[in-house]
Amino acid sequence: ADFTQQLAIVQERHSEDLQILVENFRKRNAELRKDRSSQSALFTIWELLLQEVEVDSQLHGDIARTLNRKLGTVLLERTFHRKIQSRKAFLHRESLEAILSKAEELLLKCQKEYFNAYQKVATSKNQHHLPEYYESHNSYVQQLHASNGMLKQYQNDILPMLLEVIETYSSLRSNVNFYFLNAQELRDVYIDISDIITNSMESTTDFIANKVREQCNHYQTISNACRSVNANLDLTAFIKTLNPEKVTAGWRLHTFTSPALMNDGNLASNATLDSMHNVSSLVLQNEIVIDRTARISFTKKTDSLRQEIHALELKIQQLEETLDSMVKLQQRSLGSNLLNKANEIQEDISLKRFDIHVANIHLAALKSQIDLFLLKQREILAENGLGMQRERKSSTGSTVSIKMKWLKAFKSLKGGPSNTEGYV
Repeated sequence: ADFTQQLAIVQERHSEDLQILVENFRKRNAELRKDRSSQSALFTIWELLLQEVEVDSQLHGDIARTLNRKLGTVLLERTFHRKIQSRKAFLHRESLEAILSKAEELLLKCQKEYFNAYQKVATSKNQHHLPEYYESHNSYVQQLHASNGMLKQYQNDILPMLLEVIETYSSLRSNVNFYFLNAQELRDVYIDISDIITNSMESTTDFIANKVREQCNHYQTISNACRSVNANLDLTAFIKTLNPEKVTAGWRLHTFTSPALMNDGNLASNATLDSMHNVSSLVLQNEIVIDRTARISFTKKTDSLRQEIHALELKIQQLEETLDSMVKLQQRSLGSNLLNKANEIQEDISLKRFDIHVANIHLAALKSQIDLFLLKQREILAENGLGMQRERKSSTGSTVSIKMKWLKAFKSLKGGPSNTEGYV
């Protein structure tokens, strides 16, 4: 856009200079015509030359206006909303990573509380601190799964979508310090800008080729080059320059760490014999621990998570519907050349996309947490089912044994008198 604007200024200035030059020599021709009563072929050729130069000056003026109208101004106006989109993408990435950082801090806090609770239980002679240890374990496991769920959602879904909106010419001009995959929106941005540029350049160069026949080869080459532009090939070449094999992930999933399995020398020296004997019972797994006192809170927590997930899913659905309406409205505005309105809508579109990313990250955290509770619930139901089967078997066995005893008693009563008479 900057180049075409400056080129238009040069063409306009050149057109004005040619026009001034032609007017000056036209005055001199008028004076020569007064002195000559007869026409000459040489003079006619000279006037034809001036006429062609005047046409050339008008041609340069037309070129200048075409460059301004179809390239310079159009490129700035029709791509401005893409600049807004790319700026918002960088801001949203920073905000989302701030959310992940807070989740990391909360995970470290839960892990520290978990370790402290373990030390209290391991060094205590009674089971007074055991509920606190179970509670800290559950909090740590929930936050661990929540953080991992957020990281998976961010890395697998949100980050590729977020990095798709990078401003094409800005990204080509600066060093990109990250890699992205499945850049659907980046392709849309690049192809959109590419279509605007190539269509504008094609129409302009075709106009110049029709106006300036002696320069047809130069401008027609540019026009043919515009027709042969393939935005997807450009994107492929650009991605290859990023060296994706060398890029390392900035966020990693966390692993469950039990304080009971840590080789803590200080803890071993301070632990009593009874506490050391109970260490094996304190080694917990990457799952929710449910004791008798936590049954009610377990059910309440599961129901609460279900309600939060349902509310978030409804919110995401509403946001996606709103976003779809905004995108359609923006496309209609662009089609109607309402460029200022399209630029204003882009602000709202970027904000809605950020809201959807935030909601999806929190939804992933809630789903990861409820999976813990549902797994534990299935285990409890399975254990209850086995217990009921055992009770049925034991009750059936006891009933059969009682019947057998009564039958033996009746048989002994019937056979008693005959045996007595025999002995007598």
